[in-house]
Amino acid sequence: MPVLVKFSRDWADEFDISGFVITTTEEVDALKECFSTEQTRYFGTNEGWEDEILIDSFGFFEITDLQAAVINQLFPGGLGYVPYWGEE
Repeated sequence: MPVLVKFSRDWADEFDISGFVITTTEEVDALKECFSTEQTRYFGTNEGWEDEILIDSFGFFEITDLQAAVINQLFPGGLGYVPYWGEE
């Protein structure tokens, strides 16, 4: 079953960042394992989080195949920023 993964996090008054992607339950397990430990993640030239546990910034929602198809048609590859959890 497809899973809608939402990411939303801010840092003081510097930035608010969010995004979503559709993935599989297997990938969600890998994401949860990755982001349950301290991470240092950057985006842009000098924005990001240092040594923070980011898992609380994610939301996971099981969706139907039809819902996934419609979302993927409107937003291929997701929208916004979601930290990558695979090998870099």
